[in-house]
Amino acid sequence: MKSKDNYIITSIKKIYNRDYLYTAVSEKPNAMQIMFDEKNKFELYDEINFNLDVKKENKNIVKEGKIDRKECNNIIDIIISEDIKRINSIAPSSKNEELNKVTEKLLPELKNVVIRIIKNISTGAPIIVRFHNDSDGCSGALALYKSLNNFMNRKNISSAHIFWRINKSIAYSVDALYEDKIIINQYNSSEKPLLLIIDFGTAEESIDALNLKKDFDIIMLDHHPIFDNFQTKNIDVYINPWNYNGDSNYTAGFLAGVAAELISDVNVKPLMDASLIGDHSIYCDLKNKNAEKISVVLDYITGKKQNFSIENTLKIIDDTDILEKNFKHSTQLFESAISSALKHIKRYKGAEGILIFVLDFNHVERIEDDFPLPGRFSSKLHDKIEELNGPNLTIVHYGSFISLRLSNALVDKFNMLKKLDEFKITNEYVYSAGGHNAAASIKINKEYIKPVLNSLLNFFGVNNKI
Repeated sequence: MKSKDNYIITSIKKIYNRDYLYTAVSEKPNAMQIMFDEKNKFELYDEINFNLDVKKENKNIVKEGKIDRKECNNIIDIIISEDIKRINSIAPSSKNEELNKVTEKLLPELKNVVIRIIKNISTGAPIIVRFHNDSDGCSGALALYKSLNNFMNRKNISSAHIFWRINKSIAYSVDALYEDKIIINQYNSSEKPLLLIIDFGTAEESIDALNLKKDFDIIMLDHHPIFDNFQTKNIDVYINPWNYNGDSNYTAGFLAGVAAELISDVNVKPLMDASLIGDHSIYCDLKNKNAEKISVVLDYITGKKQNFSIENTLKIIDDTDILEKNFKHSTQLFESAISSALKHIKRYKGAEGILIFVLDFNHVERIEDDFPLPGRFSSKLHDKIEELNGPNLTIVHYGSFISLRLSNALVDKFNMLKKLDEFKITNEYVYSAGGHNAAASIKINKEYIKPVLNSLLNFFGVNNKI
């Protein structure tokens, strides 16, 4: 650079009124990044200087040269050098030793992910955060949102190109890919655009979109079991506790929370605890009433049809009175729905005496904005049935989907995912099956729901027919 008072263009966005929105960085203390719009077209790595005429309120931007990409990378490394030192000094901090063991193994790769995220933030390169629409995925997204805001405030970054997208399935679809490309194609940046996927994507239905991916990097933080032949070649960084001697009890929201703690010194422990409770992890603390309330309210908020706002959701979670109000309301709705369901549930006894309960979701009373959604309702219903009857398998069917919930006490006895893989092979009406050993779903041809359910029950040792 000709002068440390100058700025380097690191991101360019074409905006609707024919102006360009630029991000530029500088080594000057307390002036790391600025954003400005301008009709004149600059290019990446242009070295610019601002001559401000206060009286005329006019900014005169002068191009003073151009640097190469290598020099730009060196400048960015200098800018974030203190952050990198801090990140590399952090060790696992959970009170649970089993969680810490897994964290310790995945931490080096996660630290590289965090450094990549702050590079994109610092240079104005776009980041799309997609997260699963349940309490686990949402708690992870909220932890990152909170941490990134803290980081930006500390670094005097007034704005960043971060886009938060809630994902309504466990797959990264081709439609989602095209939506993301529309955003990404608006930018030209020194750092590659980044898609961060939280709590979904490890699914056969993701393969087509992943194979079409280009022009941006994908980081996936997931905890779903990894099926045979799952291709990660088009995922630039794939972090899953199953690859580090862990399993699904180490939740994706907890993993994203660890990343959030690396980014900045912010308290996201309540959100990490809520993710463990929301996904019924064996490491969850049900005595933690605040985390339980957050978990229930996030399941309520993400289960509604209305547009999701991460900003408004965080305001609800951070306000004790508003959280309590939403907790009481959502609990009442869940209880009403469960009460209506219990009147229509069917009970069977399968292999080795396993109790199996089956419900047609059409019998569930849905009061508000099509709430609750079938998947999370299945978990709440299973919890209630377990409270009343002990360990069991709960099956809820709705349209083209069958949702299964298995008690933790039975997980080791019945490898549900293995059984579902076998079931999928033997039944021509089953399109896909997957999830966790304690919580899974099957996609079917809905015209054949009854024979599929009968085959499924028979697969678990029930001779009766529905």
